[in-house]
Amino acid sequence: MLTVTDCSDYLIRRLDGEPSVPVLTLCNRAGSYLVDMHTWSWLIRPSAKLSLRTGSEYIQLPSDFGRMYGQPKPTTVASVVSLEMVSMEEYLRYRQDYMDGGPRYMATMVYGKDVDGIFGPKMQIWPIPLDDTQDAFRLAYLAKWVDLVNDTEPISIPPWMEFFYLEILFAFAQSYDEHDVAPLSQRLALLQQSAEFMNLKKRDGGVQPFVGIVRGGAMDAEYIRDSAAKVGLAGRLLDPYGN
Repeated sequence: MLTVTDCSDYLIRRLDGEPSVPVLTLCNRAGSYLVDMHTWSWLIRPSAKLSLRTGSEYIQLPSDFGRMYGQPKPTTVASVVSLEMVSMEEYLRYRQDYMDGGPRYMATMVYGKDVDGIFGPKMQIWPIPLDDTQDAFRLAYLAKWVDLVNDTEPISIPPWMEFFYLEILFAFAQSYDEHDVAPLSQRLALLQQSAEFMNLKKRDGGVQPFVGIVRGGAMDAEYIRDSAAKVGLAGRLLDPYGN
């Protein structure tokens, strides 16, 4: 597995010397750029557990949370508690009109510092919970790049992406050391338009080439009616979480 030390050796060989910017900084910049280039399947985390805390207006998100991948779902079929993601405007209107605690919660994403003082997204809810509810909801999300902190730390990306990561890393290093030749934006644009990037997107998406029936059209309605008739549950929609 690729490490920061490996990246340092690679840059020294290609630049014929030490880069002017610390390699650890370059590795984190390259990694952050890589995960934002595409909605990679390997970044999907399917079932984080979210808990309600008495008196807290926020739900703590996973430390590697990047962005949401669908609405939160109750963890049990019997749960009467619901959590709906809404716009800030709707959240503020709900907050003004509804004051009691649960069981219907509205949430919106805001930015601020977490318990460790790190600035990032936060899930703000209303009403404020009156009781603790451990693992009340589960949430699928896309992970963000988690900064590397030492030279021996492995870089957590699929092995088949390592060569492309090194190309991004080199583009960042060159943009500092050879800024008079080409700006960073030009170097990164070439990578985004490259055949390598197109092939990586295909490989990433090819892990699960079939994603179920098309939703929202005539075929979807016909499929639901046919399936419901077979099991004697006409008109009932199936929860994708199996609830």
